[in-house]
Amino acid sequence: MKIKFLKEICLRELKKNYEENDYSKDLFAEEFFIKRERNMYYNEIDLDIELPKLIISNNPKHDYENAKIIFDAMKNLPVIYAREESFWCYLTHFEYWDYMKKRWYKENTDICSRYFFKDKSSSNEISISSISYTRNGISRLWWGAYIVYNEDLDNPYEYLTELFSSQDLFVGICERSISKNKKLVTSILKMVRKHKLNTLKNNTKIMRECLKEINFISAITMFEILNYDEIDEIIEKIVIDKINEFSNKKENNIINKLFNK
Repeated sequence: MKIKFLKEICLRELKKNYEENDYSKDLFAEEFFIKRERNMYYNEIDLDIELPKLIISNNPKHDYENAKIIFDAMKNLPVIYAREESFWCYLTHFEYWDYMKKRWYKENTDICSRYFFKDKSSSNEISISSISYTRNGISRLWWGAYIVYNEDLDNPYEYLTELFSSQDLFVGICERSISKNKKLVTSILKMVRKHKLNTLKNNTKIMRECLKEINFISAITMFEILNYDEIDEIIEKIVIDKINEFSNKKENNIINKLFNK
């Protein structure tokens, strides 16, 4: 079928001139362009893709289901297009408007992050950073599934639920270079499940410190040439160390005070 992309000039116009209250209304983007005499505001290309229906809900528990739905339907999407703001921006403003309004719109919504690509430098710049396409309301679903999808596993989506179980975990993996290594991502999520990190006291701190440490050692360790068992051993040691460090922090402080009297 034909896939639509906003024309670059139209994307820039919309990104620069949108009003936040427009996003509380019914579909407004077409009228926005017509008023500016841009009746042909999109380009089309032929791709073997059928856009699927998503679960329309404001419950983040449906994110992993929607990620699987959209990636199943769009596995053939070339990565070059998956990085295109104009593609995802068309979807957020047209095809998936009802989903976006239900899932993401509220008065304090960062419109630029969720409906466009937002770069750290300027809200009106066109960006290709990974932070941008893992925060857009629709592209984050595709990219989350893309990062986790692993054909080495019996179930290629085995750890998709773990990825979407925590915003800190999602951001910590998807917005770092470690996301490029599927074996490493699989190992991290496997340890999240094995050690039930989401249920632990101080789980946010533990998760952040684990990912910070993993990101650091990934710069000096050739994970690409290691097998799953070798990677699991490294990651599990980090996870256990961080669990011990932060789960026993109160007890450690008491001991330190006693010895330092």
